[in-house]
Amino acid sequence: MRAPDHARPKDARATIPTELLRLLQPHLFPVTIVISLYGNILRVAELFAYTTHQGPIRDRLVNLARRHAIGVKLMSLFLTAVFHGLLIPCVVAEDSESEPREYHWNFGREDDQGFDRLPDDWMRGEGIGFPKYVKIVIAPHDESLAAQLQAIDSALVLAWPSVRQALSTWFTLPALPPSLLDPLLDKFLLIELDGGQAMIQSPPKPTDQLFQYRFSCRVMTEGLKYDTAIASLVFLDSKGKEISALSMPPVTGTTPWRRLEIDRVRPPESATSMLVRLSVKSGEDGLQDIRGRIGFDEIRIEPFPQLQLETDHKRGIYNKGQPITVTARVLGINVTSSDVQFRVLDHNGDVVHQKRTSIQTLKSNVGVDDTDATVQWQLPDLEPGFYRVTGMFADDHSTRLATDVTLAVIESLGRSEPSGPFGWSLPPGTETSDIRDFSDWLVQLGVAWLKVPVWMAPEDTSALVHHSALVNKLQNSGIQTIGVLDVPPVSEYSTYEITSQRDAIAANLFRDSNVWQPRLEPLMSQLTLKVRMWQLGNDFDSSFLGRPRLDQLIASIRTGLQGFGQSIDVAIAWPWLEPTFADGDSTWQAMHRSSDPPLTSAELDAVLVERKLHATVAEPRTWLALDPIRKSQYDRDLRIRDLVLRMTTVLHHDVQVATVTNPFDPEQGLLLDDGRPNEMLLPWRTVSWLLGSLKYVGKLDMRSGADNQVFAGQDRAVVMMWSPTPIVEELFLGDNVQSVDVWGHVRDVPTVEHAGHPAQRIEIGPMPIFVIGADPTLLAFRMSVALGQTQLDSVLGQSQQLSVVYTNPTREAMAGGLRLNHPDTWQVDSASRSWELLGGRSSTQTFDVVLGNSAMIGEYELAMNFDFQSTPAREITVYRKINVGAEGLDIKLTPAITAGDELQVIMEITNHSSKKLAYDCVLFPPPGRQYQRRFVEIDANQTIVREFYWNGGRELIGGRVLLRAVEQDGKRVLNIDAVVTSLPAHEALGDSERN
Repeated sequence: MRAPDHARPKDARATIPTELLRLLQPHLFPVTIVISLYGNILRVAELFAYTTHQGPIRDRLVNLARRHAIGVKLMSLFLTAVFHGLLIPCVVAEDSESEPREYHWNFGREDDQGFDRLPDDWMRGEGIGFPKYVKIVIAPHDESLAAQLQAIDSALVLAWPSVRQALSTWFTLPALPPSLLDPLLDKFLLIELDGGQAMIQSPPKPTDQLFQYRFSCRVMTEGLKYDTAIASLVFLDSKGKEISALSMPPVTGTTPWRRLEIDRVRPPESATSMLVRLSVKSGEDGLQDIRGRIGFDEIRIEPFPQLQLETDHKRGIYNKGQPITVTARVLGINVTSSDVQFRVLDHNGDVVHQKRTSIQTLKSNVGVDDTDATVQWQLPDLEPGFYRVTGMFADDHSTRLATDVTLAVIESLGRSEPSGPFGWSLPPGTETSDIRDFSDWLVQLGVAWLKVPVWMAPEDTSALVHHSALVNKLQNSGIQTIGVLDVPPVSEYSTYEITSQRDAIAANLFRDSNVWQPRLEPLMSQLTLKVRMWQLGNDFDSSFLGRPRLDQLIASIRTGLQGFGQSIDVAIAWPWLEPTFADGDSTWQAMHRSSDPPLTSAELDAVLVERKLHATVAEPRTWLALDPIRKSQYDRDLRIRDLVLRMTTVLHHDVQVATVTNPFDPEQGLLLDDGRPNEMLLPWRTVSWLLGSLKYVGKLDMRSGADNQVFAGQDRAVVMMWSPTPIVEELFLGDNVQSVDVWGHVRDVPTVEHAGHPAQRIEIGPMPIFVIGADPTLLAFRMSVALGQTQLDSVLGQSQQLSVVYTNPTREAMAGGLRLNHPDTWQVDSASRSWELLGGRSSTQTFDVVLGNSAMIGEYELAMNFDFQSTPAREITVYRKINVGAEGLDIKLTPAITAGDELQVIMEITNHSSKKLAYDCVLFPPPGRQYQRRFVEIDANQTIVREFYWNGGRELIGGRVLLRAVEQDGKRVLNIDAVVTSLPAHEALGDSERN
């Protein structure tokens, strides 16, 4: 590497050989310190001689101390001068023109040669918002040390003339002595706030396309409430125009010194220079801090050679089975033989494939001192999913040359073109030049709606032709298009009397029809023939809120826009938290709803339910923002679950369009800034493709307790399942059932035998899965089955009725049989029945049930076997739960072993009814012990607790206790049992809490 940008040039007066200086210079400063300490000791000896001796002895000691002290002082000053380059400057390494410079600013003397307490050649921001009274200055980290060193420097200045005179025979010394402040005092750039913003930036430094850069600095803040401190690396073109800027995360509040870093920064293609910009920005609401301190220090721009990875498809999307070729391009390093280590990582970061490939020779272009070589690897076949391919040199360059590229492998999920409410909003400036490739890419990803910013200058005919062709291709591909009039070209700003993009909001742009109508006429005349729906402003432009006579304003804008073509629909942005238009009879046809942060799935469901309850006939259609939650605040799996659940919540309601507001956003998007996939893309695609054209129809009552949602259409159904903990569900859904994970990987679901019949064994975990291939008829029939009552009374020996309700979900007649599988302690008359049912009709089968004397109270799971007279014949088992017990009465048994080795059983009875109850309670312990009896009375809305004890409790662990409670003056008998555990009674959890 070249020397730092601030290194001094070589001095022709150097009198010590360079090689000797190389060896001595690192040791000069500690030697100087030691000699200075020795001088102080001699000074103490001189004072000691004055105070303790008399006559000739004293004179000899004083003269000796003085002679040594003068020599030590001269040597110390000489070495200090050498160390600081006043006599012999620091060695400057030979430059290599093929290597880029490393730039750094530590804000010491080398960065302030002008002694004005500002870094040399740095420029402050000027103008409105950047007042000069905001203090920007180079300051010491330690004020007290600065004061002490200043006092020492003052003393050296007084002694310096005599030193110059003494050494004038051998050396030419500068007029002033070297300052100890420069080497010993650590400084930083301080910004003291005073109610204004601030900005200061370095002079431009050359950049090199062959290299990538690491940008780092240390930042400190004190007392910030509204303002934020931001460090940015800015790239400029050959004319000094800003191309792009990469900013570190903003810092606010009170934070100690910490290092921030942006790694692997590649200059834009047209960049020729770069600079560092340090900014203080006010809050979003315009509030600014009156007091506060911000510090920047140790700013570095370090260059490293590049190892670039590319794939043969620039957007990184591949169909299953399609060949994938990865190319490693090496720039900016000279090697004659080296290896590149490739690795393929799946979505969990596990290595699935790797390969080490040798680069024999890196060729140099003639006349240019750089290198450019490539090596390729055709990846093995990959299953559908998200992947990251990494590459690095397999030698000592590996840590600085590591890089990666993302890709996604997809497979068909059963439809030919996207449909449903899910789509994207394109940001202005999105590259769409390759119309066919762009449209096909969107179809692959399941984009059903696309908002396209189309505001252009009226004379830009090429842009108009391009957008017209783009809209045609999108609509031919099945993608619904919405035109967005958000921001005009910068060249049009003066026409609309705006000065910056901040002022380019819909309410400002459409305030004067005499201005916007003639400028938009060419655009609207052409595109309204193809695009019916138009949005005024971007997805977060809520500038129309609070405008007087808003209905009249939007009506006039709509009339003015559609005057150039066919009738159009107009949408405006409206935040969720703002009340809707009071009259309910709006002149706009859709409202784009959003919030920051995004609503959770439960919150979204609540506001959509509320909207439906108060909707009118003329209510605008609902559009909404559906962005992932922030990457910097939540982990990946939580972000995926949240996005999937919010997307499915949309399908519960009448939502026309749900868009990701900027799919390229690094925090809340689906893509990287170069258009390649990030880890949120495939989950979004999976939901859009699988569920976009379906409607939510309800939930399955699953034995495992897993959460689920069922979506169905005319000829297919999908069940989404998830569970906080891994569980297994076994049920029959059809003959060709498969599961799809959020990454779009389709797998066959294994079939097992359950209760004598085939069933699918489905493994369910925290990440949602989608079960496809389910028979819609069987699924709908299963969901329709219900019990006519939720509870049977605990009256033993008497007949009670239990009813089963079911519905034929088809238009054709159905027939089959029903068998009720009941507990052995129940008696059921005619448990097997045949049935016939016309299309769309429901039926009820009623069974007479008699509970036996040993029937327990509590919750039972009843299995109902339905067989269907179809080709082929089908049979399913449906499980439903029912409670047996006295209504309004809860009984809980808690058996456990006490510290004294007793079996303790706590009986807790709660009476929720309005009358007093009395029970004769007999508690039977495990075999070998005598039962105990209690007679209890429980007043209305009262709870009573009774305790039972038996000695030798440890022998009873694992056994069961049985409570038989007989109602007095009634016919109910309550049987309940529980297992004896070894936990103390106050810690034990009874395994029964029955009704």
